[in-house]
Amino acid sequence: MRIATIGVLLRASGLILGIVAVVALLIGVDVGHLPPWLVKIAIYKLAFIAAVAMLVAGAIVGRRARERVSRGR
Repeated sequence: MRIATIGVLLRASGLILGIVAVVALLIGVDVGHLPPWLVKIAIYKLAFIAAVAMLVAGAIVGRRARERVSRGR
């Protein structure tokens, strides 16, 4: 699979997830009745996603910095 296709799939899935979250918020889905173990899993998953996002952002910034150095800026 080409990298561009993966990028498109990631953006599309992010858009769908965002729309679902907004709709759930607007219709008032009550998550207060979830069992504590499920909330714990969600918190760990969010922490993992944040860590991956920070690693990706660091890699992008590092790559751009190396490109500027190699161009002589």
